[in-house]
Amino acid sequence: MMFNIPYDRSIRITSAKKHRPGAKNKKRYFIVHDTASSASTINNAKFLAYNQSSWASAHILVGPDHIWELASDDTVTHHAGKGYFDGRRDDMNRFAIGMEVHSNDANKPWFTYYQLERGTKIIVEKMRLYEIPGNQVIRHSDYSSTGKTDIRDSYFKPQFKSWKEYQDYLQRVAHGGGNFDKVEARRKKEEKKPDPKPVKPQPQKIDHTAETVLIEKYKKQVTDITKDRDHRKAEAEKWKKKAETKTPEKLPYPVVELGKTGGVVLKSS
Repeated sequence: MMFNIPYDRSIRITSAKKHRPGAKNKKRYFIVHDTASSASTINNAKFLAYNQSSWASAHILVGPDHIWELASDDTVTHHAGKGYFDGRRDDMNRFAIGMEVHSNDANKPWFTYYQLERGTKIIVEKMRLYEIPGNQVIRHSDYSSTGKTDIRDSYFKPQFKSWKEYQDYLQRVAHGGGNFDKVEARRKKEEKKPDPKPVKPQPQKIDHTAETVLIEKYKKQVTDITKDRDHRKAEAEKWKKKAETKTPEKLPYPVVELGKTGGVVLKSS
């Protein structure tokens, strides 16, 4: 069964690529790597395919949402390096398909569901095509004698507790009639992640100190104005009553009147 993997073949390893043996690949193993590179996926693809100063190359590169096929399965690429596995020493490149999975963090690599799902289907497809058993699908670290640590556990966890469990799963799916339910469960789990609980709006605490001070100030002003108005009104009433009495209040100064002849007459109060 073919899965119609959407390979992008626009970037291919050139014949001038350094250390590209002309021998045909035996395709008895499948080695999984991760790039641990801060470069973009497409720049990693170009580096693996075109860089003349580097030996590194691979057959397939799986990005977070894109897949490049850099070389045909029959091509010998330089991805394994020095190491030992299953009686083979330092010559795994001639016997294995190499798949790089892009990760942009060397210390804490992370991978998307797409990478696990597509990567698993690519591996299963190659296992069926070339009759590769599950225990011959290995990590670079299973072979390397130079301290390689890829591919890291975050590629297959938490769906699989160990690489051995992932190998057994691949064997069942490729050669035992198994299905992709366990891999797809990761997607379903991610899709069903509950939305974060809405944060209840907290009542805004307003400092009324300044307003209170102003209000009290205005109240005092109004009170003072009212008192002054009442005082003025009382004084006016007092003087009105005095004016209405028959005996006018004795004035402290003489009253000046004009005489009949035009002279000035001083009268005592």
